[in-house]
Amino acid sequence: MRTPFRNISVRRGVCGIAVTLAMCFLMSYAGAAEDQPVTVTGQAEIIGNNKDAAQKKALADAFRQAVEKGLGVWIKSETEVKNAMVARDEILSRAEGYVTDHEIVKESVKENLYQVTIKAKVSIDKIGTDFKKLVGRVKTQMGNPSITFVLTTWLSRGKRETSSQTVYGKMDEKLWKKYPDPTIIDAFQQEFKEKNFDLKATDKAREIALVESVENISVDLSDRRVIREQAEKELANFVARGEAKIIDIQKSDTGNFDVTAQVGVEIIDVNSGDIVSSYSNTATASSKSEENAKVQSIKKIATLGARTLADQTIATWQERALSGRQYTIEVRNVTSMRKQIKPIMDAIESVAQITNQTSPESNILVISVMYKWDKKKLGDDVLGQLESKPGFSEKEFDGPDYQGGKIVFKFTK
Repeated sequence: MRTPFRNISVRRGVCGIAVTLAMCFLMSYAGAAEDQPVTVTGQAEIIGNNKDAAQKKALADAFRQAVEKGLGVWIKSETEVKNAMVARDEILSRAEGYVTDHEIVKESVKENLYQVTIKAKVSIDKIGTDFKKLVGRVKTQMGNPSITFVLTTWLSRGKRETSSQTVYGKMDEKLWKKYPDPTIIDAFQQEFKEKNFDLKATDKAREIALVESVENISVDLSDRRVIREQAEKELANFVARGEAKIIDIQKSDTGNFDVTAQVGVEIIDVNSGDIVSSYSNTATASSKSEENAKVQSIKKIATLGARTLADQTIATWQERALSGRQYTIEVRNVTSMRKQIKPIMDAIESVAQITNQTSPESNILVISVMYKWDKKKLGDDVLGQLESKPGFSEKEFDGPDYQGGKIVFKFTK
């Protein structure tokens, strides 16, 4: 039985089918332009005994699975999976458009679930074309992420057991000596630059890596909030904080020095303060020269760590192209619900998605939002919606300012 196509809106989450992360980009293949035949079963809950509605949802779910299955047959990881992850959801959300033909082979009701099995043909060529367009659009919208680095190197003062100390914590200088060495910062800057990050405050990062004592560093390396605020001043989206530690040096029977280094680094989202990724691991290098063995052990594990963290950070950055990033807007000196709060909420809602609203003090309003662009554009967009309204002139309403990761406005009269 052939069923004509219906105008069905695909609903995310129906049937909870997991999307395979290995689906990235279409291969250049001779058969790519042909439709790929697949057989899948979709299902949907029957609500209020409405089987017609459940049948439509189940069919929509089947279309989504058909497109996903077609991707799984022909897609290979030839490029970074992160690029495709951003476009994936949008492709699957309009799955019906990629199903060129289908035949319903079975329908049933089981435990209040309507199930429909179809044979479908999926246009792999069309999916590939749209993938490339979507990935290109995301790159244009998001631009390159920017990052600063606060990375140091430490040498154990002789106690092997100190290697278990928590990484990126406050170092006990009775147990650890600051080791002025550029290896970790060089490795991280190189890897992140190759991933198209904009590197911020690179001279300052290198200066921190090369100082002989933390007493000569103006920033408290153990204070995540302070480090985040410094990165915000540099207009960075992310900051990498952590260290390399030389945890063991042994001289082998052959006369070589065997040096073990541990690297522990976390990536902080400057805007939200979230830890978007972290990495900790060890590596050992051997050399006739102790200094060379130290450098090689750090370089080996720092390069791997930087590569891993750059990939994870890019994934976070690009996924937010569709869902948006989280921001906090704080309004101070609020005195009127009708004249002040309502216009502000209307203005914010017109440019962003409001996820939460609180009032920690009677005259302060804090709003959490999801927004696809950067913090400065959000502040400007909100102000643009308000500045022509009564009570929001330049003499009465100040902002936006950017303080502690927040976008701050305040009434001055």
